[in-house]
Amino acid sequence: MAASEKPHDDAREMQRLNILSGARSVFARKGWSATMADIAEAANVSQGLAYRYFPSKEAIYAELLNRASHLEAFENVRTIDGSAMDKLRYLINELLDINDTHIELFRLSVLTLHDDALPSALRAELEEQAEAFRSLLQSLIAEGQQTGVIAPGNPQQLFVALLAFLNGLCIMGIQGSENAKRHFPDADIVLRILQPPANS
Repeated sequence: MAASEKPHDDAREMQRLNILSGARSVFARKGWSATMADIAEAANVSQGLAYRYFPSKEAIYAELLNRASHLEAFENVRTIDGSAMDKLRYLINELLDINDTHIELFRLSVLTLHDDALPSALRAELEEQAEAFRSLLQSLIAEGQQTGVIAPGNPQQLFVALLAFLNGLCIMGIQGSENAKRHFPDADIVLRILQPPANS
């Protein structure tokens, strides 16, 4: 590649990432009803320019799913030293970082997973990713109960409670007031619902 081509390629990649960032934010707020016009507005580009980089919102969504499937936070959590609670703490801190992309990716997956308008190929990929995430949480809860670092009780109920808590926090992190974001809880607050009773 000629040296003169590198700045042009870098600028194109930055614009591409800018459009993806805008799309991630819009999908996290509107779900699959988001349009290319919405995405272009969020990225502060013209709709025509957005189409130069991506032929459709389906292509953008597919790229977001592909990037989500390779997030190190989810790929590497099992290799972390420590208890199941330590692994959950790491995972939830990554997920709920309102200055990072994970919170929007999680929210857009929740919003679009059960949308009948989502194309079947994208739904299949999203369902696979969602199942992998659910299985990870369930296995960590089960492991934590076996080692005594997570409260006893019905593990499925604990899983559903944790998932509902995370979903609600993601909504607040994306759409909440500045005051709510300023006092956004960290993983230790969230994980109190899983901690064993003090006298156990």
